[in-house]
Amino acid sequence: MNKKVTDKNLNALTIMVNEGNLSVFGEESRFSILYNSFGFENKDKNIKESSHGQNITFEYIAKQNPEVMFVIDRGIATGSDVKESSTAKSVLNNDIIKSMDAYKNDNIIYLDSPTWYVNDGGLTSLNKMIDDASKAVN
Repeated sequence: MNKKVTDKNLNALTIMVNEGNLSVFGEESRFSILYNSFGFENKDKNIKESSHGQNITFEYIAKQNPEVMFVIDRGIATGSDVKESSTAKSVLNNDIIKSMDAYKNDNIIYLDSPTWYVNDGGLTSLNKMIDDASKAVN
């Protein structure tokens, strides 16, 4: 997959939605496999590394305007009782996101949140991660 990604020179942001709050993760974060192994270029090289990500706004995402957006829904990942209006898909369903290249090119990839947030590391999880990330290049 790295070759497909690097041939297309795709940049990306990894966003987590947590009950309406947004955070972004960089290439040294818990989601580093997207950048360091799969070959996506991190759209923002200035992300402050933190175990919970860097808090961001919709305006930040729009300014970055990544070609690919990887999205994790923390509430779903942790089995929380998430209201429909607080799910990642609901929160990101707005005009700012719809104006972005990732949306226009159908490259907002909703990752399997339990796999990416809780279960990473096993062979089954790795295969699911590869499948999820491959959606951006297939």
